[in-house]
Amino acid sequence: MIILGALLLIGVAFILNMLFGGGINWQEVYHKDAKSPYGGYVLYEMLHRSRPDSAFYVVDSKITESISIDTIPKNSTYVFFGNRHFLDSSESAFIKNFVAQGNDAYVICKRQNITLMNDLVELEIEYWDDLDDNFRLPTSPLKQFRDSVVELQLSPMGEPWDSYSDNDVNITWIIDEIPTEHSWMYFKDGLLNKTGNEVMTVSYVDDGYINCISLNHGEGRLLFHSTPEVFTNYFLREPDIFNYANELFADLGDGIIIWDEDNRNFQETRGNAEDFGEQGAEEGALSFILSQPRLRAAWYIMLLAVLLYLLFGARRNQRVIPVLRKNTNTSIKYSETVGQIYMQQKDHRSLAILKMKLFLAFIRDHYNLKTSLNSPEEEQRLVKTIAQKSNIKREDVERIFKLKNGIMTSADIQVDALIKLHRHLEYFYNNCK
Repeated sequence: MIILGALLLIGVAFILNMLFGGGINWQEVYHKDAKSPYGGYVLYEMLHRSRPDSAFYVVDSKITESISIDTIPKNSTYVFFGNRHFLDSSESAFIKNFVAQGNDAYVICKRQNITLMNDLVELEIEYWDDLDDNFRLPTSPLKQFRDSVVELQLSPMGEPWDSYSDNDVNITWIIDEIPTEHSWMYFKDGLLNKTGNEVMTVSYVDDGYINCISLNHGEGRLLFHSTPEVFTNYFLREPDIFNYANELFADLGDGIIIWDEDNRNFQETRGNAEDFGEQGAEEGALSFILSQPRLRAAWYIMLLAVLLYLLFGARRNQRVIPVLRKNTNTSIKYSETVGQIYMQQKDHRSLAILKMKLFLAFIRDHYNLKTSLNSPEEEQRLVKTIAQKSNIKREDVERIFKLKNGIMTSADIQVDALIKLHRHLEYFYNNCK
């Protein structure tokens, strides 16, 4: 039954693997080194190759400690590409100062940082308690809709959406080679920056949903993009979407490019704990697992394994213990039998040769020495080494080898010589270390 259950488990695992995809990772990772469909390798390489290495900076630690704002040339560009933008207050201030000095910032992510955006965009305030103004929270500038196929459109700056709707690019969200419904984030209409000017629309997704906005700050510009999915490897391989990305980055200045890799990681600050997103967007662990094909497959396999264990392995099984006969030492009887055979045949020389072979085998096993000899000098060196390793006097070891040499050169030996060899070997075995 156990074997049957194991085979059933393997079969189900194979079927689930076929259903939920092969070796392709379809998760949204956005990392610059990720070459999976929804990774950021192509966008990173596209921007990196537009600058020499000396003018392209990858920030792997806190940006305020990685680069001095006073050393950044004018017309430089800050780029963040990820799922959520995590900043503390000092990093948010750094980006605002960076832009105010005449540089651009591209923040491409689904969930914007509350500290940065609330300082730049005029948002409605949601009061938690009308009697206490301390309990208030800016309402989210973002909404979301779900669809598997959407249209992407760049805006001629300042013109209404319906004036260019024929210049669209279709995007189909794919998971395991299958079109799948997906949540797309977009900005609300009518957002204002802190100066009172209306935020400019740069791009739309689907039926007039704003997915990219631009606002001026000081001498520079900040661009917020809410659909980082379109800049992943899978979509940038399409010429139309690649051209969309090129147009979006067409106004890059001739300064340096700062690629922020560090702030995709969560930092425990107020702005990050309350970063913008739709209410209810935070899902439980099980919801996330079931939303990912591979994790979902692993979850179902684990549940199936538990079920099979309960069916086949939970009950106590104990095989019948066989009655074993008492062990007997037959080595002594064997030795006596072999000795009697040789003694009856009066073949003392063969018995002596056998005892020497066993002795040399003992030397090889215990002292790791080579016992095949080609000259008397090699034999003397072996005798000396055996004496040192075994802590037996050299003359006692030499007697064993002299008796061996006499046996090997004689056609026959007497029983006295065999007994003498036996006693010397017994002394060696009993006293060697």
